[in-house]
Amino acid sequence: MTNNRKWKKVEPPTAWNFEENKELVGTYLEVAEGIGENESNLYSIRLADGTVASVWGSKILDVRLKNIEPGEEVRIVYKGVKKTIKGGRTYHDFDVYHRMPPMEKVADNPEAEVNPEEVPL
Repeated sequence: MTNNRKWKKVEPPTAWNFEENKELVGTYLEVAEGIGENESNLYSIRLADGTVASVWGSKILDVRLKNIEPGEEVRIVYKGVKKTIKGGRTYHDFDVYHRMPPMEKVADNPEAEVNPEEVPL
């Protein structure tokens, strides 16, 4: 018996460099909380080419990504460095957009009857 299953090396996701690429578009996968010495959130987003990008959370991103569900499409746009009104501290600003992915084709025959017993819950 031959085993022709090949091992694939697991590569860490590439961190999104928002200063080089101002926009990130993909499918939201998940968030890992409490990562690293700052106990930050780390968001995973699958890009169109199939790779996964990691996005480090910040106060702005954490609030804006809080209610995004896995499977939704997201678009994060880096708006540059801004200053707070009080105190004049600087921070990185982002716009976040989301939408449901397009519906996929369900059946080749739209006239086909659906058996309710075969529909997964």
